[in-house]
Amino acid sequence: MMKTRSSVFGLAALSLIFIMPPSLKLGFQEEITLRQKTEEADLIVVGKVTNVEARWNDPTLKSMIYTYTTLSVEEEIKGSSPEKEITIAVPGGVVDGIAGIMHGLAHFHTGERVVVFLLRDFHSSNFFVVEGVVGKYTIELNNRMEFSGKSLSEFIAEIRQYISN
Repeated sequence: MMKTRSSVFGLAALSLIFIMPPSLKLGFQEEITLRQKTEEADLIVVGKVTNVEARWNDPTLKSMIYTYTTLSVEEEIKGSSPEKEITIAVPGGVVDGIAGIMHGLAHFHTGERVVVFLLRDFHSSNFFVVEGVVGKYTIELNNRMEFSGKSLSEFIAEIRQYISN
């Protein structure tokens, strides 16, 4: 019996639950504090999104779609990266008219400034966002954090306080 692309993609999406780090939560969000995200993250940075591109994880097998976001790092708050541009991999996206939709994960837009809490992918040089959508904070034009209204400097100071404790 021949497998269709959609059945292969469905199996890949289901298997994602078992191979992705548990901290991604895959849409099952619980209340998590800023302190918990800070402790969990390998890297916390302020940066600007320079590119967003969805593509197959393997161009030959076409088993899973990821959206790869290139982030130009402006400031490292926790951890360090040898590169000033990092890649964040988020499961899902649209390639060749095929959509892989994963709810509860972060979405990025070119030109957007963000603070992100990241986990290293030990199988590549990419990063994953801690706790899905709640590990990404958009910086508004007035240098205030979306939703909280805190200034960027206040937000960073709070994170640094958790790192030093």
